[in-house]
Amino acid sequence: MLDHKNGCSYNNAIDNLQEVTYEQNNRKKFAYNPTGFKGVRQCPNGNFRASIRINGRITGLGTYRTAKEAGEAYAAKARELSGNFEDREQWSCVKKEPKLD
Repeated sequence: MLDHKNGCSYNNAIDNLQEVTYEQNNRKKFAYNPTGFKGVRQCPNGNFRASIRINGRITGLGTYRTAKEAGEAYAAKARELSGNFEDREQWSCVKKEPKLD
């Protein structure tokens, strides 16, 4: 399966494509949850719990005082497991609207 390195599905330049597994491709999906961080949910006591799916099983990464701390724990584990594959900060995809003159 091919994937776009910078997340831009309309940029099919050879240097922007990489071969990935189905699992790797699914890891890049964005999180749309109230915390704003992938792999993070809020506990009833107000703390935030981070977890990640590894080989089909959910693994807890700990409980944190802030969503940002939990998100950082998720990101660190994701980088450890898959290199820089999930680092969305490297993506430079901004879909530009056509100019109307």
